[in-house]
Amino acid sequence: MVFDVPDEVPFMSALFTTNLMMKRLAVGFSFFHAGALVESMWFAGAKPKFIKKVLSPNSKAELEALINNPQTYIKDFPHAIKVLNQLGFRDVVQFAKGTGLQISTPEDIGFDRFYYNLRGIDTALKRHFGISTGGKAEKVFKWFDRITWDRVFTQAKLHTFLTALNKRTILGKPNAMQIIPGDSQAAIYQKATQASQFANDAFGGQNWENIANRIQTPWLKSIMQTTFAPGSRGYMQLLMFAPDWTISNVRIIAKSLPAFESDPGLRRMYQYYFAKAALTYAAAGSVLNYIFSGHSILENTDPTRIDLGDGEVLTFSKQLMEPFHWITAPQATGLKKIGSLPRVVIETLTNKQYLTTKWSPNITKKDDEAIEKGLKIGGHVGRRFLPIWLQTATQNVSEGLKRDGLSADLAADTAVDFVLGQLGHPRYQGPRYTQYKTKGLVRSPYETLF
Repeated sequence: MVFDVPDEVPFMSALFTTNLMMKRLAVGFSFFHAGALVESMWFAGAKPKFIKKVLSPNSKAELEALINNPQTYIKDFPHAIKVLNQLGFRDVVQFAKGTGLQISTPEDIGFDRFYYNLRGIDTALKRHFGISTGGKAEKVFKWFDRITWDRVFTQAKLHTFLTALNKRTILGKPNAMQIIPGDSQAAIYQKATQASQFANDAFGGQNWENIANRIQTPWLKSIMQTTFAPGSRGYMQLLMFAPDWTISNVRIIAKSLPAFESDPGLRRMYQYYFAKAALTYAAAGSVLNYIFSGHSILENTDPTRIDLGDGEVLTFSKQLMEPFHWITAPQATGLKKIGSLPRVVIETLTNKQYLTTKWSPNITKKDDEAIEKGLKIGGHVGRRFLPIWLQTATQNVSEGLKRDGLSADLAADTAVDFVLGQLGHPRYQGPRYTQYKTKGLVRSPYETLF
């Protein structure tokens, strides 16, 4: 793919495609995105009944009915829909899209390119090795995509958008974004634009043009207009693993502060999201931390992660904690956000199994023979094309087989990794600050040292 191109433009296109395939495969075969979207639904104020309805297999028919007949939403949002109808806005979906709500699949998912290249890989394997999935791998990917993007993503954003326009109060005060009789078309458009921006920030899928144009500082506005232009976003997606999701996560928390959002009515909506997310983490996160480690989450080395009591940690909510990780550990967070292709290149060049500001084990050892080094490097690069949950599971299986052979504990660990990975909450080893395994000296000095 990369070595068959004659000039610069196809070369860069090949790099973009390789990076896209690595990213899509990394989060593939799992509800990595869907789990995060469900969490955002809860933080944004969706009721459990609605969340259950979205996750129900019957929700596909309801979504199709909404698109074909937007008036079906009037029973859930009678006040907002009635005012919109009076002013001639009868198609709620088109109205939402016209105010900036992005309900199509985020562009860095790359549906067409991904499936085109997936078929190409399947054809190449069949031609050269006689191996073919018969289109089954594509069907599995499309099944996950339909649930994640067609069902959860679309319904969640439309519901959040209309809730913001229909809700009477937020945190005990009148909702300044509520549409009321007597509002002019200009006032309704302004409120709807704010509601669409909140929904975009809560679930990702940004309207890049609107973000750039809202910036008031001339020099910063010029930079962002260039960065967010269609021709530049490919480079942004190459350098960062998920720029849309990262920017959305930062905005949804930062805009709850006056320094980042001057409109008090819109800011209150962000404050509601932040308050509900924080209370959820304080309650559920503390309970989980006590169960696994026996102490308060505030006693953790990193209170933004749940201590599993065995040297492993679990991120409770990526979208809630990511802004705090940028503040408490900007270098480490920045390294984690590097794009898939640049990441594996840097890891290979620096001979590190993963990028971190702490200690990281080498891919190869100094006394490895050339063939052994090649196999280790090739295995490391190949593993980066696997889903994240499968990368974790294969590493644990490999280490477990070396240590204990086949065991019930190994099977249990693999099952746990599968479940957590499917839900988008893979567990990781806590950071090591040295090449020496000092944490094990107290528990088992002989095993740790020798």
